[in-house]
Amino acid sequence: MSLAATDLGVALGQRTVLAGVTLALRPGEVTAVLGPNGAGKSTLLRALAGLLPPHQGTVILDGTALGGFDGPDRARAIGFLPQHRTIHWPMTVEHTVALGRVPHGDRSPQAIERAMAEMDVTQFRDRPVTELSGGELARVLMARVLAQDTPILLADEPTAGLDPAHQLALLDCLAARAKAGKTVVVALHDLSLAARYGQRIVLLQAGRITADGVPDAVLTAALLKSTFGIDAQLVHVEGMAVVLPRRVC
Repeated sequence: MSLAATDLGVALGQRTVLAGVTLALRPGEVTAVLGPNGAGKSTLLRALAGLLPPHQGTVILDGTALGGFDGPDRARAIGFLPQHRTIHWPMTVEHTVALGRVPHGDRSPQAIERAMAEMDVTQFRDRPVTELSGGELARVLMARVLAQDTPILLADEPTAGLDPAHQLALLDCLAARAKAGKTVVVALHDLSLAARYGQRIVLLQAGRITADGVPDAVLTAALLKSTFGIDAQLVHVEGMAVVLPRRVC
């Protein structure tokens, strides 16, 4: 299933947050969206998920404007993990993960169990989510999205608040989903994780795409300096890409 934005513009109040964004997302690929604070990463993912209406351009899902899909159809196609994660009701972990199955009209124990295992939350399935730590809650909400089992998966800062082991486990899981043919888009701040897991890097600055390509082509010293204001270099250590920041410019 394909997802694309054409000349996309989004305004929040009187402020234009995205302008002229054209992006075709590809199945079987992890796309990492990078940019400084306020660049428009979260706004882009929310617009791609159909949660923010564009004031110009359009988002196309499988050849049809995204606005032409009703909520359940869109939810069966696109899974979305927001950046801000708060639950006010003391539902159990298992019940929370099972909510990912609502668009499909079933509980699918296999999908729920697999998602909980992938995010390492099975052991506290009966605990209320209001009693979890921030990192544990983040993993539960990611499991809910995985249980939704959509062909397109958008995740906004999915590794925020996670310890290193769970950061790698989560990104390994997303990479496996992409390898199985799903379209995966993640907004990240960790440049090294983006370089390691993103087959494609989309660089945003001031609401516009300034670079789009493989890590070696996008994470150059010049672009890292102009985008993030850092003196940094992309290197390869034991076959893995790592961004080494030296200092603020």
